[in-house]
Amino acid sequence: MLVRVPRMRMRAPGPHHVNMSAFHEPSMDIAEILMAEHSSIRVWSLRRDGAEEWFPGLNSFVVEMHAGDLEDDLLFPALRKAKANDEDFLFNLTRIANDHRLIATLGSNMLRWLADGEMDLFRARLDTYFKVVTYHNSTEEVQVFPALRSLDPGIRCGLAAEAIERMRSRPDAYWRYSGISREFLEYSAGIPCP
Repeated sequence: MLVRVPRMRMRAPGPHHVNMSAFHEPSMDIAEILMAEHSSIRVWSLRRDGAEEWFPGLNSFVVEMHAGDLEDDLLFPALRKAKANDEDFLFNLTRIANDHRLIATLGSNMLRWLADGEMDLFRARLDTYFKVVTYHNSTEEVQVFPALRSLDPGIRCGLAAEAIERMRSRPDAYWRYSGISREFLEYSAGIPCP
């Protein structure tokens, strides 16, 4: 026998329901935030439909927000300072940071091919772009992010809080390409329990 369950209309709470002044220490560190973004990028790498439409925004997210704002401007300088005496780590960090320029160059070329209508070239290089980006991200997760554990907890907390603030400063692009919801981000920002 089938039982009919009435459909309930539910409205998801938005960020306007959250008292932003109640935040305290983030519940995620910056490495966890970046790894969540890496997961989102891996999901995007499986898509090919409509790439002409979504690639420009995704590339901007990868190059400017993810690699630029969070890694190059925030995380990497803190790690360079903390690991100043570890030559092997600094060598690997520099190599990985240089990958960001390679990814930016490849992305710029793809945007130019897209603008010039060279769709075959654009589509052919889409696989290359994602192979480079996902390999790079996996390398960061193994060779860079574990070094965060050596940072003072106050520095780690400050990095996460600043990362969350930067993500919230460009919400539309961030939510769309990271796949991280406002609610997830607000929760990660450390809303205290009563």
